[in-house]
Amino acid sequence: MSIELDQVTANSNDIARSVANSGDMVRDNYRGLLNFIMDVDDYVCDIQFTVALRDRLNEVIALEDE
Repeated sequence: MSIELDQVTANSNDIARSVANSGDMVRDNYRGLLNFIMDVDDYVCDIQFTVALRDRLNEVIALEDE
């Protein structure tokens, strides 16, 4: 999936990889990652996005519990 950012097109996988590899997002810095996710959620400000985020996280948790 591509995302347009002020006349620039970026691949969402590239963005995710860049964010995940950021020094603020290292594995032990969950607060930074959660703050980033919450910032996105606040910016989108759409209950459907929040519900989709919750559902996806629940799927990931369920897979980890197996």
